[in-house]
Amino acid sequence: TKALAALEERRDVEPMVALYGEQSETGGPNDEQPHRGQQGARAFWTMYRDSFETITSKFHRIVESDAGTVMLEWTSEG
Repeated sequence: TKALAALEERRDVEPMVALYGEQSETGGPNDEQPHRGQQGARAFWTMYRDSFETITSKFHRIVESDAGTVMLEWTSEG
């Protein structure tokens, strides 16, 4: 949640990028293909943040699998 707060409050994408490995994939409902690795995460989160003048988020659910997959559910107000 600290990384998302840095993104929302200061437009600092790097704490979010640091959470990703080079084998990671990030995507949104409008993405045709996932964004891969740290470069992909950087592009995704920069695009996400640039979509809003201001934004705040609240997490509702975090699910982690034994295989390393993570699903986050949150609500954002922007």
